Parts: sequence; C-alpha cells; structure tokens
Amino acid sequence: MNISFISFADSLLLKSNWAVGHHQSELKYDYEPEVFINLAKELSGIYQECLGLKVYAVIAQGDNDNLLHISETKNHVSLNSLGIPFAQIIEIEGVARQALKDGIHEPSDLYMDERYYRSLKLKNEFKKNEQPNNTYESKMIEDRCRYYYNGFDVILNNLKAKE
Repeated sequence: MNISFISFADSLLLKSNWAVGHHQSELKYDYEPEVFINLAKELSGIYQECLGLKVYAVIAQGDNDNLLHISETKNHVSLNSLGIPFAQIIEIEGVARQALKDGIHEPSDLYMDERYYRSLKLKNEFKKNEQPNNTYESKMIEDRCRYYYNGFDVILNNLKAKE
C-alpha cells in the first residue's frame, strides 16, 4: 500500500490511494483500512518513546481520487482527496475534545469516522454497533455524522485475521 506522509505543526497526516479491483480487469483489490490502525499504534509508540508524548489518531475515509495534482502551469497544487476527510478530522477532534471537557467520554487512542469504522474487517463476534461513539456535525456532509472511539488494542485484537 502506498502511503503519503504530510506533516504540519503538531500533526502528521497519512494518506493512501487504493483500488477496488474488478474481475474483468487487471486492477486488483488493495483496500486495507486496517493498516492505518497498525501504523497509528506504531507511531504512537515512537512519539511516546522518543518525545515522551502521548498521541492519538483521528481517522476518516475519503474518496479515492488522485493523491496529488499539479497544474500544467505548476502554480497550483491540489490534494484532491483530502478536502472532506480533512474537514471531518478537524470536526471529530473538536467534538471529542469538548466531549472530554464535558465528561461525555474518556480520552481514547483512536477516533474513527463511522464510514471508516464500518469499512474495517472486524470479527463477527465483536459487537461493533455497541462500541463507544458520539455524533458530530460536518460542514461538508449533510447528514449527522458519528465517530467511534476506542483503544488501539481493542480494535486491533478484534480485526479478522488477514486472508
């Protein structure tokens, strides 16, 4: 899986491009959303070990456009598939921070937009609909949105084994 790393201020943004494949073409299915949870846990350990900082991950899933477009004149760069998920990440983080202050829920390692969360290959016995969650409003999406939050290990321990 190709993953791009973009850093700014105190944030690290990870973005991938994926394919959903088709049986009548050579394009292979390579969508693996679980890789981001493993990577987030690993990065969290590095931040803790090297900098003594506890970090958390906020994950949203965007559409699968090209990762990067540079205009012919080379004066405009567009990260095409980042708009909506970037807005969602900011919105989820804001609502989660307020929920922590208001005592609505405890801090977590991992905050996931519902669309991403539902794309994970979780074990059948894991009660994914009963996991902690909260709502948020998005300026980019008409419907009321939901995010799920949990510890890295809870989610990682409940992923189906890779086939």
